[in-house]
Amino acid sequence: MLAHHTSYPVIKDDDILNLKIPIIDLDIQNKIENKIKTSFQLKAESKNLLDLAKRAVEVAIEEGEDVAMEMIDI
Repeated sequence: MLAHHTSYPVIKDDDILNLKIPIIDLDIQNKIENKIKTSFQLKAESKNLLDLAKRAVEVAIEEGEDVAMEMIDI
């Protein structure tokens, strides 16, 4: 049976010391921050709407479509 060898890359001090770190304009940083916050808000809203839709299907099955439609009429 052949042995499999795995080699890991070596990170040297010079690699870290020479690492380029971009300096991003504050206005662009703020735009990125706002987009991230908006994405989290939209994700939460999507989850809430999906939960409501699931519940509406359950209600439609148990109590009728009209009751379910009233429930989701927001």
